[in-house]
Amino acid sequence: MTGLRFKLPTAGRTILRWPAARHTAYSDPLQATGRAEPGKRRPIARAALPKLQPTSLPNPAQLGPRAQVRRLIWPLAALLTVFSAILQLLAGQTTNLPHDAVFLLLVGLCTLLDRWRTLAGSVLFFACLPVFLAWLTLSPGVGHTFITDFAGYSAALLLPTLMAALQLRGRGMLIFAVHAVVVGLLADLPLPADRAIGVVWSTGLSLSLGALLWWLLLCVDRAMSLLKSSALLDPLTGLANRRAFDADLSAAWADHAHNAAVLMMDVDDLKGLNDRYGHAAGDEMLRQFGRFLQAHLLPGTTAYRLGGDEFAVLCRVSQLAAARERVLLAAQQVSRPDRPSIQVSVGAASGAEVRGRVALVRVADERMYVEKRRNNPHRASSRPERPRHPTLIERLF
Repeated sequence: MTGLRFKLPTAGRTILRWPAARHTAYSDPLQATGRAEPGKRRPIARAALPKLQPTSLPNPAQLGPRAQVRRLIWPLAALLTVFSAILQLLAGQTTNLPHDAVFLLLVGLCTLLDRWRTLAGSVLFFACLPVFLAWLTLSPGVGHTFITDFAGYSAALLLPTLMAALQLRGRGMLIFAVHAVVVGLLADLPLPADRAIGVVWSTGLSLSLGALLWWLLLCVDRAMSLLKSSALLDPLTGLANRRAFDADLSAAWADHAHNAAVLMMDVDDLKGLNDRYGHAAGDEMLRQFGRFLQAHLLPGTTAYRLGGDEFAVLCRVSQLAAARERVLLAAQQVSRPDRPSIQVSVGAASGAEVRGRVALVRVADERMYVEKRRNNPHRASSRPERPRHPTLIERLF
């Protein structure tokens, strides 16, 4: 059988073609790989599992002032250069237009380098700027007066000050000081005794403003880091939360869907523990489980608390069996007031079985509830069955 064709009786026209699967999807991927005891195999209807395109959540650090200024610093430098060229054209001077063109080329190259590797463009900018200012100083017209007097020298330090504080942070202050000396020597700035104090004051003021800007951005970076941690961490267990799980699953699915795997787990009888000993005992049990689960994680795997008594582990397909053993080992080390360990129901699914990341979670969740009913038959007998998702034929007809 090479495929299936579905036709409406009235139209007589093919509306869907579904290629036949090349392999059978089992009810548990660990059985398919031979890493668990063989049990009852049940094919999964793939058509009942819709596909959802991966989405990404915004990173708070990407919305902070440092990130915003970094996006604007190179366009601002280019805009100032264009503004300078317009002023020269209005004044009827074209001597320094080649300098403006070279500076625009330098800004464009620095922009490309920063996108390729962080700080690469800033390093090139600081390396080329003294040579460019020396070339600008030796030219007649506006360029000659821009750097050879005290006001021009102070203005020439503004953009490097901003760049040093923004891109190079603390070490940028030392680089800026060296840059200021080099620019002054190349520009042949006259320094009589009565003006030396003014030049030192100008350099010190620029350093102070740059240090203040660096400190403010550092405080904002720390606040953004705390905001990101509070947004992506579960406050009770310290594990990553549901928001982080959705973002990481989207990234893993977009990177290599067939290699992604999920373990969904549920702590059994948490409600009974809360009813008998109070919610403080239940919270302590969840904290212990989260701590032991984090301690037993495999490299390259991440544990999440999705809410209540539901947890998840995101890993690779090759790590499924080992990750499941680590989860059960962590559960054995958690103590309860009425018993020495807890019981956890686990369901697993791999990306090779489904066509969407939402389906991946749904299949693992359904398998987890199957195991939960098997572990607690008396409690599951009074619990209504979870609604079955309609198959493709049922949805069409």
